[in-house]
Amino acid sequence: FVMYPQINIIDHALVEGGLKNITVVELELSLFVKQFDTNVEFGTCSKTLKGSGNTLSDAVKNAFSKISPNDNTYAYFFSKVKDKIKQYYRDNKEKMIKRARAMAEQQQYEQAFALLMTYPSSLEGSEDVLNVAIEIYKKYQNATCSAKIAQARTAISTQNYESAIEVLATVDSESSCYEESLELIEQIGTEIRDEQKRELELENKLIDNAMALESKRIDAIREIGVEYAKSYWQKKMSQVGENGIE
Repeated sequence: FVMYPQINIIDHALVEGGLKNITVVELELSLFVKQFDTNVEFGTCSKTLKGSGNTLSDAVKNAFSKISPNDNTYAYFFSKVKDKIKQYYRDNKEKMIKRARAMAEQQQYEQAFALLMTYPSSLEGSEDVLNVAIEIYKKYQNATCSAKIAQARTAISTQNYESAIEVLATVDSESSCYEESLELIEQIGTEIRDEQKRELELENKLIDNAMALESKRIDAIREIGVEYAKSYWQKKMSQVGENGIE
């Protein structure tokens, strides 16, 4: 979802008198909320503002400075839009889950996480969405663990044991490469110098209880989803900057 403003100057005039001429302006500020992918509008509100200043720019700034965050116009608008967005997620939860699973089947894991993580955690049904995200995360781990093992082996070959252990610590305990990751950690234990053995304390991170493991997965899912979303929206907003929102 994206909220964006539209500003229309209704009237402006130069008032002469005294030592300085004053520019007065009347403008309309409209706020729009849209679902970006579908371009469906979820709400809009408009309000007339007036301001004055030495120049037109100063007058517009003065008009904006008079906006009160406690204004009922905006409070009602945000409340109404919030309710509509919540209902959108309720109505589309199963579609989101189905779409995320389809993305995962095409190995578009980052997109799937970004989609699922948009579902509000305070909304009913969020547990179902989170369970699907963890289900996809396990597939993601299996799909990427071979690359992690290769990365760790490369680090070990150059005696960069700290880097190797950091990579191995991200291998999920239910992934197909977990046993191999433990073997590599044992290998590091035989090769590492005595003063470096403190780094092996990181091995304990691989032997978490179920609750800690789930928390770790959720954090990883959010991080992957957020990074993908940042990249996605930067691209989208650059397009908006070039073409505008239609």
